[in-house]
Amino acid sequence: MSNLARSRHTPRCCHVKTNGLHCGSPALRGNVLCFFHDKWLANAADDILPPLEDGNGVQFSLMYVVARLRKEAFRDGRADIPAVKQLLYALQTASNNLRHCNFDPQLKRSTTSAFADPDQDDNAAGDDRVAQAPSPVAVDLDVPRKPVGSIHHGDAEAHGD
Repeated sequence: MSNLARSRHTPRCCHVKTNGLHCGSPALRGNVLCFFHDKWLANAADDILPPLEDGNGVQFSLMYVVARLRKEAFRDGRADIPAVKQLLYALQTASNNLRHCNFDPQLKRSTTSAFADPDQDDNAAGDDRVAQAPSPVAVDLDVPRKPVGSIHHGDAEAHGD
């Protein structure tokens, strides 16, 4: 079997990026994550920043930084000029980063597990991997419902409450 044929059967990283796509890099032997995500997730971080692996991760991090800078720049109702300059630079950087973002990946199929077997996915090894689509929730619109707080004392006795 050639190296190319073997690489198609190699387990893939199960990390889901901020845009909903699977990483798809080869997983470490005996692990479900690639080298990068294994090291990134092993570090105990106090912040909420995602890995800077794509434009969406960078944009999310910039949004977090902008929110923190905005609070700092206008604390106590006064403008802190150095913080305002940093805020404007962060906004300019975020604006330039937008061309690298894909907030609406094409949804083709739904999966219920982030640990789906890549051998069962036709798109697992290609660049046309797709995001997980949320499953719709079934709602029966024909069932009459009472508004909250409309149960009367007689209704509570009928229900055994």
